[in-house]
Amino acid sequence: MKKTLSIKLSYLFLLSENTTYKIEEGDLVVYLVNNKGILYVGIPYNKKEINDKFVGIQVTTETINYDHFSLKCLCLSADKEVIDKEKFLVVAEDFSREENRTNILNNPYSWIDKRKNLFGDSLSKKLVYDILGELISLKLLFSKDKTAKRAGPEGGTHDIVLENNIVEVKSTIKKRAYNVTINSSYQLSIEKETNLFFVRLEKKPHCLTINSLVIDLIQMGYPKEVLEKSLTKQGYGRGSRSREESYDLLGIYSYSVDNNNFPVFTIEQLNEKFAPKRNIVGFNLELDLSGIEHKVIYSKE
Repeated sequence: MKKTLSIKLSYLFLLSENTTYKIEEGDLVVYLVNNKGILYVGIPYNKKEINDKFVGIQVTTETINYDHFSLKCLCLSADKEVIDKEKFLVVAEDFSREENRTNILNNPYSWIDKRKNLFGDSLSKKLVYDILGELISLKLLFSKDKTAKRAGPEGGTHDIVLENNIVEVKSTIKKRAYNVTINSSYQLSIEKETNLFFVRLEKKPHCLTINSLVIDLIQMGYPKEVLEKSLTKQGYGRGSRSREESYDLLGIYSYSVDNNNFPVFTIEQLNEKFAPKRNIVGFNLELDLSGIEHKVIYSKE
């Protein structure tokens, strides 16, 4: 049967676009889908939403339409033009085999983590507390100014943009640290009024999570789909287990970005002074915020 399954799974790469193929052998049911060049391998699943990925393979809950019926499935998916075919089929076979079915359906994340370790894929991504710091700041700003929006995930230079000003957000879980890293000269701009929010957090159960802040923002009127789209781009789409990681808010501190407090300069100015060939294209700058005048927005320290 293993050989038969392997052969049938390989049909996936032969499917024309917008086609669904069903593998059915005894109790084994597997759906193969080509949706506009994105390939899916799905197994029937009716539990909590899942959203994770490893080695270019997405693992999500999806609705598959087949023979006039809609069925919720746990799916592997990848771009046909990008994914390593051999690697994808190895993972898909392990995912689809009947002897693995119970374990995968009962604990998908256990199976995912084992595959990450097997393929040497990193378990880390942009840190949860960085996202939390941005959402906490967005909630604070949006409560006072409905023009506030997240700009970073959409390719913008700044984290949060409002009609009349800009806010950069830096977060830390280090209790005594005041250092922040500026990733380009455009993050600290004086073209508009700019503030830097320094958010201090501590990992602690039953406190703030990405999910809890998403609910708060949506209830305040922030567009749900816009917010979810930005989080998905950062690797924290619906169903991501990291959205339940909990942190306590210890403090929010606001720093006014101006020439008195920060070394405000542009890449053009650096090139003019230090690079006759004007070949400086970017830089990282580490700043110590201790001793700089600031406003305490919130503190429980």
